[in-house]
Amino acid sequence: MVLLVVLALLPWALPSLQFWRWRAFPMLLLATLMQAGVQLSDEVMLVQQWGRQWLLARHQGRAALMSSHGDLLSCQLAQQLGHGYGHQRLDWLVVMDPVASEQIDCWTELAHTVRAEHQGQPPLLPGQRLQSPGLMLRPLHGQDRRWNLRVNGQSHRLKQSSGGALRWDHAG
Repeated sequence: MVLLVVLALLPWALPSLQFWRWRAFPMLLLATLMQAGVQLSDEVMLVQQWGRQWLLARHQGRAALMSSHGDLLSCQLAQQLGHGYGHQRLDWLVVMDPVASEQIDCWTELAHTVRAEHQGQPPLLPGQRLQSPGLMLRPLHGQDRRWNLRVNGQSHRLKQSSGGALRWDHAG
């Protein structure tokens, strides 16, 4: 997509290509529409790096995040992930690691609402939920460390290990 934008803007940057300016305009329009489609898409992705995990849920330009670790590096990489997908600020995020309280300033810069595991208590108790338009997370009743994530009405069951790692839960 970047190449398409560069090629479309090249006739404006180089006077010798002035003849191609209006012919390149459809390429620029196409690149803009493609980026808007990506930005407004619904998506759930699990990113793993250096023993850490981030689950990014996106819906029509909004986003929420779950992180397995709460240290400074995890927060900085979560910021890069959000910014890489065009989200300057997330609606909410959940940190599954008690260390998050030590780096709370970093995490609060990233999202409007931050919930973190604290002193053995999970980030959300049964009956609680985090919700923004098209995105919702709640713990499953009676099932320790299992979560229900809804993105635009589609439900994703997640299981959390004792170390905070997330995986899709395919068991009943």
